[in-house]
Amino acid sequence: MTENQVPVWTPTGELTAVPAANDNVPDELRALGAAIGKVMPGEFAGRKYVMQPHSPYEAANDNNKPLLIGITGKRNVGKSTVANLLEFKYGFERAHAFEGGKLAAEAYFRHITGDADIARRMVYGDLKDKPSPYLPGNVAPRYFLERFGHFMGDDLGVEWTLAMEIARIRRVTPNAPIVVESLVYEAPWFKAQGGFVLRLVRPDFEGPAGIASDSVQASIGADYMISASSVEELEAEAVKMIASLVGVEKALRRFG
Repeated sequence: MTENQVPVWTPTGELTAVPAANDNVPDELRALGAAIGKVMPGEFAGRKYVMQPHSPYEAANDNNKPLLIGITGKRNVGKSTVANLLEFKYGFERAHAFEGGKLAAEAYFRHITGDADIARRMVYGDLKDKPSPYLPGNVAPRYFLERFGHFMGDDLGVEWTLAMEIARIRRVTPNAPIVVESLVYEAPWFKAQGGFVLRLVRPDFEGPAGIASDSVQASIGADYMISASSVEELEAEAVKMIASLVGVEKALRRFG
């Protein structure tokens, strides 16, 4: 560890700060960072954005860059709800920093258990936090997932997590707007690419206790905040945000 680096993981595998950028970032990923999420026409919250063509969008001009929205906030405040809205109503591609890592972990669990259903439940479902007879010491799968995340996020760095997920999406749909469902430790990198950060808040809601990422996400500088007590209110406010980002007339014409 160099003098410019700080410890970012607790002994239990919780990430507490943003990993320092690596000096050996591949050129193609540096080019990606230079290409995506640049300042774009259409003023909002002191910054500039525009929707880029991706069915049903049409090109405004060749200089526009796709919109990047990252959602932050405590657990259970509605991040998945807003991501679903942006994905299914507005055609956003969806990204999660550890999605590739989860798929790799699922493949590993499938290999050691011999059961695809059990492996999926260990990563995404009801077995994630239960002691597992398939793992050393009967630890819960989360133990492995946190340490695997430690390796990807700390040893390899954000270029191997969120940057890689965005690069993957860009190869398939180069002009699609992207929503990052849960933005925490990657926020400085994301904002450096011109990403727009949305914070979600539920009034009088504390969320699960003892979540180490809460203090990190609370320090993220958001460009916009939605405070909503119900799903209906949350979705209505998210629609207003999109209208503000792309222009009311354009939103009504394309999404009405």
